[in-house]
This record gives sequence, structure tokens and C-alpha cells, in this order.
Amino acid sequence: MDALSKEDLKERLIVAEKVMKSLFQRNKDLEEKFQNEAKTTAATSHFDQERCSACPSVQAQNETLNQRIEELEKEMVKLRQGKAEEGLPGDPSYKALMEVRLQETMAEAKRHHQSYLDMRQ
Repeated sequence: MDALSKEDLKERLIVAEKVMKSLFQRNKDLEEKFQNEAKTTAATSHFDQERCSACPSVQAQNETLNQRIEELEKEMVKLRQGKAEEGLPGDPSYKALMEVRLQETMAEAKRHHQSYLDMRQ
């Protein structure tokens, strides 16, 4: 690099700038192309959903699935009520879960502390 003259360095700098400009332009073109494709794909898929949801077979499947969801929700409510009657918590609260986790962590910490004390003796 020391052997290069100022003219050679200027020429290399100009070439590097041209390369950078062409890369920047290429990147910009690719981003625009990607955005246009994404818009086209989104519009097409929305159109397909509207067209397909009007099909009688799709409507029948949707009704069947909705009925199944309702049945499962009713069954879930019954199971929760059964657990409550048995004295089991249906949905343990976050606080209860955290208290259990705290107890486990404290027991583990005590065990580690005891093993540390045993090693020191």
C-alpha cells in the first residue's frame, strides 16, 4: 500500500465508491421488489379466503368445527366443576404455582448450602 501513489489511491477510492453505490441501488431494488411481492401475495390470499369461505363445503366444515368447540368447552366446564366438588383446584392460581416453585427453590438452596458446609468440614 505504501508503494501506491496518490493517483492510484484516488482511483481505487472512486472504484470503491462506484461499487458501493451499485450495491446500494441493487439492495434498494430488491427491497422494493420484495415489498411489491408481499403486497400482491397478501391481496391474493385475502381474495382466496373470501372466495373459499363462500363454498358450501367450507361453511359446513366451519359449522361442524364450531359445534365441536362448543361441546369441548361444555365438557371442560363440567370437569372443572367436578374437580371443585372433589376439593381439587380446577385452575391453580399463579400465586399458588409461584409458592410451590419458591418452596422447591428454597429446599434446593438449603441442600446446596448443606453440601457446601459438609465440604468445608
